[in-house]
Amino acid sequence: MAAEQRAEQEKERAERTEVRLKEEKKRVKQEKERAERTEIRLKEEKELVKQEKERAEQEKITIVKNLLTKGMDDAFIAQITGFSLQTIQKIREIYLS
Repeated sequence: MAAEQRAEQEKERAERTEVRLKEEKKRVKQEKERAERTEIRLKEEKELVKQEKERAEQEKITIVKNLLTKGMDDAFIAQITGFSLQTIQKIREIYLS
């Protein structure tokens, strides 16, 4: 009788362990999926920031072109836009030549 009880207890313990293992696998899978979604969201946000920086840079270039056509001094434009004098000169060469 004692052997049967031990066998039954071992069976129950094994079943509980199996249930816990399945729950842990499910939790790990959910965490992995959550991490993947977070990674995708971060990549999308990084791309949006990159696009916004590019837009801002293009806007500054447009401002430089407008100021150059108005005859503004390169040093003044550099001070306003934050571009170097070399960059101002390159913009002048590319867009106003």
